Amino acid sequence: MRTYIILVKEDYMLDALVYDGEQYDNPLDDDNNWKNFNPNHFVGIFKGMNENEAIKEASETSGFNSKILEASEIMN
Repeated sequence: MRTYIILVKEDYMLDALVYDGEQYDNPLDDDNNWKNFNPNHFVGIFKGMNENEAIKEASETSGFNSKILEASEIMN
């Protein structure tokens, strides 16, 4: 069995903004310190004989559609 990290594909995540100003700045009045943020939704770590099997297990466990999940093998 191989071990995989399962994430939601970036294409299915809505871009967000993160405020990168000083602690006491007012983010509502500061348009210059907002930065783009591309989140990666961590679904979990799953085992399988191949990527498809690990994605299927993650889909069944998490409730995410398997078509929007991707797997990266963890090297031991």
